[in-house]
Amino acid sequence: MFVSQVKGMENIRMKKIKIIPILISVFSIFFLMGCSDDSSHQLDEGALGKGKDVPQEEIVEKESTDKTYKIGDLVECVFPLQGDSQNIGLTVKVDSAKMVQSLEEIGIGQEDLIDMDIFNNAGEPYFQSPDLERYSVLSCDLTIHNKSTPKDETTISKFTLVSIGEDNEVKIVSHPTYFSKSSYLLNENTDISKYYQYSLNKDEEMSTTVVWLIDTTEFEISNLYLCTSYMGESPEYIYLDLQD
Repeated sequence: MFVSQVKGMENIRMKKIKIIPILISVFSIFFLMGCSDDSSHQLDEGALGKGKDVPQEEIVEKESTDKTYKIGDLVECVFPLQGDSQNIGLTVKVDSAKMVQSLEEIGIGQEDLIDMDIFNNAGEPYFQSPDLERYSVLSCDLTIHNKSTPKDETTISKFTLVSIGEDNEVKIVSHPTYFSKSSYLLNENTDISKYYQYSLNKDEEMSTTVVWLIDTTEFEISNLYLCTSYMGESPEYIYLDLQD
């Protein structure tokens, strides 16, 4: 009888040993799925303060089939929805783009700017305070119309400032240092990490000013574009036509 009890206990232990790897495998799958979801939304959420923890941005190439627009053109931005991969989520129009010598030209002050990531030509990010003596200032006035994007997924980081040289390589330049319709600035939320989010219902339109800082030792301003889907599907490029 004692022998049978021992064998019974051994069987139980063996079952437990078999169950543990299975549980570990299941938890591992869920963990990896969770990490994948977080990383895929990292740019969209416009998280701030990551600096050197942000991986080097992949340098992509502008395809010959990618469309290029100019200032004043109405550009449709794809937002896949309910199985429609070509659904139009937003339209955007760059009303003006200019390099400014002083923030007074656009009616804001140094205290209105936030720290942000500035990239070098190799795609490496550096988390910086807005040093106006070191960096040049680009101000863009945009008109955005929400066609079908869910209100909680509207973010100005949908639009990325990029540089495109003669080799057609698309390189990110910086993240915005100022966004006039930021839900954080308008006291609609108190989370600075959501600074790039804004509130715009479907079928509503807004005008906004966005400011970027540019390291002109790394990028030529005559090569700057606004990209509607950096490293995403159906990118559109708006040439900002800036001159030195």
